[in-house]
Amino acid sequence: MITDLSFKNGDVYKWSWNEVEYNRRKDLANLYWCESRIGIVDGECLVDTFWSGGSNSRCFDKNDVLTKLDVQYLGNLNDYQPCRKEMQAMYDDKDFLDLSHSNNGISGAYYLRKDATKSKEKMVKIVKRNALLLQYKVESAKRALEWELTKLRNSEEIDYAYGLDGVSLSDESYVDEDFYLLGEVK
Repeated sequence: MITDLSFKNGDVYKWSWNEVEYNRRKDLANLYWCESRIGIVDGECLVDTFWSGGSNSRCFDKNDVLTKLDVQYLGNLNDYQPCRKEMQAMYDDKDFLDLSHSNNGISGAYYLRKDATKSKEKMVKIVKRNALLLQYKVESAKRALEWELTKLRNSEEIDYAYGLDGVSLSDESYVDEDFYLLGEVK
């Protein structure tokens, strides 16, 4: 529990009800209804971002924050600039601020520290993860192709078929012209 708090415009906090307040509210069906649990300081108020700061937004004054909430400081928006989510692949997480939640879509939710520098270590990790995912997809596609070819080899016994995503289910399709690419199925 924090005992002192200096609000500075643009400070960003993750928040949740503290233990006492949680226990008081836990039987309510709407414990965190219409709340992002991300707050930005505006004047003397920590404003929950669910309603983008409109008149319906939950506002906590310093006393509320000190007596009802557990908060985690994330940074100050004045030290960040808006960016695309994809930028996180090139920068350390400590330089990236993700304010996305269920009610704000994807625009205006991601911020990059103004003095951030690209991280080679992070980029190498991301490229390795990409390679692993692609390797998995290739192996999976090979197994799926073999399964389909096995069904073709035993076409007299086919009694069930389904179309993969992107496969036309109509009687005729332009891709039918490409059946020769499968070669002679044996």
